[in-house]
Amino acid sequence: MKNPFVFNAASTLDSELLLRMFISDHNYSRFIESKRNVFLWGERGCGKTMTLLYNKIALQKKANELASQDSVVEYIPVYVSCITPLTFKREHLLLEDEFKAAVISEHYFSLSIALALVESIIEIPKIVTFFDESSLGSDLEYIFDRELPSGENSLLRLKRFLTKQFILTQKEINKSDSDSFYDDTFTFTSIVIPLIELFTEAEKLKKTHFVFMMDDAHDLNIHQRSALNSWIAYRDNSTFSFKVSAAKTPEYSLSTTSGGAILPGHDYVNVDIEQPYQNNDSAFGQLARKIIAKRLELFGIQQSPEDFFPINSSMIKDLENSKSIALDLANNKYQPSERKSINDFVYKYTRAIYFRTRSSKANRPPYSGLETIIHLSSGVIRNLLEPCYVMFDDMVSKGSLSITGIAPAVQTDAINRLSDSYWKRLRDGIDNEIDGCTAETAKHVENLFNGLAELFRSRLLDESCSEPRAIAFTISAKSDEIMGQLLPILGVARRAQLLYVRSGSAKDQGAKEDYYIPNKMLWPSRGLDPVGQHARVSIQAGSLVDCALNKTSIPYKSTKEIQLSQPGLFDND
Repeated sequence: MKNPFVFNAASTLDSELLLRMFISDHNYSRFIESKRNVFLWGERGCGKTMTLLYNKIALQKKANELASQDSVVEYIPVYVSCITPLTFKREHLLLEDEFKAAVISEHYFSLSIALALVESIIEIPKIVTFFDESSLGSDLEYIFDRELPSGENSLLRLKRFLTKQFILTQKEINKSDSDSFYDDTFTFTSIVIPLIELFTEAEKLKKTHFVFMMDDAHDLNIHQRSALNSWIAYRDNSTFSFKVSAAKTPEYSLSTTSGGAILPGHDYVNVDIEQPYQNNDSAFGQLARKIIAKRLELFGIQQSPEDFFPINSSMIKDLENSKSIALDLANNKYQPSERKSINDFVYKYTRAIYFRTRSSKANRPPYSGLETIIHLSSGVIRNLLEPCYVMFDDMVSKGSLSITGIAPAVQTDAINRLSDSYWKRLRDGIDNEIDGCTAETAKHVENLFNGLAELFRSRLLDESCSEPRAIAFTISAKSDEIMGQLLPILGVARRAQLLYVRSGSAKDQGAKEDYYIPNKMLWPSRGLDPVGQHARVSIQAGSLVDCALNKTSIPYKSTKEIQLSQPGLFDND
């Protein structure tokens, strides 16, 4: 039985399946099909690659159709993965000469882009008829000043030539005493731009715009990244533009090879493809439901997402009891005319009452239901699909032949196992999986998350806390010295996808500030509420550093607001 919630890399999906799975109203085509340079920012797993591939396939189909009609081709997409062996080379690290390291890096990168460009052209079958074969072949040999390999047509011969260049380059740089190769390297302006100019000499391609889709640019080395930024700063975008997907990492630099920097709005357009999830009506909430509904539909499952992932019935009942208690407390605290205050009180404390009672019985809540699964994703699509995949697989393992829903008990078990696995990663040390992370830093990250878990749990159980379910935080009292210690720890946690950074309005004068959301899949193991509430805890930078380095508890101020007492609330559970 095929699992509809497959969440492996989008690049491994069949093209037709990818087109059918993708939610088209979130494809950002208005940016991809523009002639502006665009950065698509988002955490790993949020759908950047799928967005580029969807648009690449869609644009390729349009190009095929226009070519078959012998019409002018408007766009040709060129998809370039930045984590292939062709670009993800590290030979530059072996060189002491920084200039030579930069030359090698750009050479590899430019070759990979040129090869992707040629492959994209070849993918349009009828496009070969747009060129005069003998003229194209001679022009290519003139540009490269050498004879092309033999082949069926000039485009295939060009592809073989470029492939051979990778082999020759590798051989040359492996020679410890060879410097001759540095006189024969390529740059974007010496190989890609000449090819574009040559291709657009064809009558049907004169107005063609080449869309270079640079996927996972965060994995480029520093020289390749600065080269890409320099190309983006190129003023004439009439013939080509870059659509760059990159993860939100603090070390991503926008500097160019000349030492300047590209500017948003001037050199490129910024697009944040992530959306925070606060409730069912938020952008991510709607997208998540559409994704799951589409997956179920494609695999012939005639159930709504809510019906397929039902919530535990006893939890529904207990939450209703908690809501009644919260409402009684609110009515005693506020006047009937203070309806907003009453509603806010019920929102804040209903789930807090429920989770406090579960804690008093020393057992975990039965985590289940679509809303819980969406919240556990922390706003990242891959995190949304992973527990769904595990749950479906568990049902298959139990011998289910026709799956029309995931039993709440199966959901709970899968969520708890996944949550436990996150903490095991921390205990084992994420230095084994994060490049550049030392064992000491890995231990600091583990200490920090243990401290955050204790802080959020203490707040949840503290009946005097005014925002007991807050599970996000901001950083206050920042100094250069303290942040110099803290940022590397937070950076490792972000690269491990244990911590996400979003931007929101600050309480003071509506200014923007960064706030941090630990991966919510951590919280079931600690009996916390992954749904949380729309609130953030302000933590001093020094307290976070003390916690990470010395296992010191993170302090917080408890605001005396209410005293809750609910003895025997769920005695019949």
